Amino acid sequence: MRTTARRRPKQNRAEKNAATTASLLQAAAETFAEGGFEAATMEEIADRVGLSKGALYYRYKTKEDLFLALLDERCAGYLAQLESPPAADGSPAAEWAPLANLFLQVVREGTWPRLFFEFVSYSARSPRARRELVKRTRALRAAMTRLIEAQAARATAELPVPAADIALALTALGNGLALERLADPRGVPDQAFIDLPALIVKPITRKRKGD
Repeated sequence: MRTTARRRPKQNRAEKNAATTASLLQAAAETFAEGGFEAATMEEIADRVGLSKGALYYRYKTKEDLFLALLDERCAGYLAQLESPPAADGSPAAEWAPLANLFLQVVREGTWPRLFFEFVSYSARSPRARRELVKRTRALRAAMTRLIEAQAARATAELPVPAADIALALTALGNGLALERLADPRGVPDQAFIDLPALIVKPITRKRKGD
């Protein structure tokens, strides 16, 4: 008795486009990680995916555009977490734990921190890249600031400094730990990515006087 192979449903144009974009971004991340941002070429990336150079340049005019698309993909994940509904118990600690673990997973994988710091270095020499990078990092800090303000309001907490300053401190700490981890993997344990940010957000749980 013959069995009929189940056919996979055909992808529509939007699904094909999304799949191609995902493959391109993955290929770009791998290529940039292996040879460095400046040494990598668009031709290498196109070859990895099996696209013509023309098809790749149709989507992304420059390597900067392609890297910024990678950055947008990462930022979208962080923003979704920052803007997700609060934890069931409503405590700031419970809300920050998933964010800290998400960042830790990225650091453990290793590719993205290496690429990010390399692009930061490149952007110091490229005004356009710097402007685009600033837009995206500020958007993340703004979302983090809103979350801190909302947490403080729910906890009736008295923040010692503006929420924007706390967001900046968290960002600087996370990036600093990631950089230290690249330089000295054994010297920066996983738990540091959980415990140290908790010290910064601790004031959110401090009640206002008289409450």
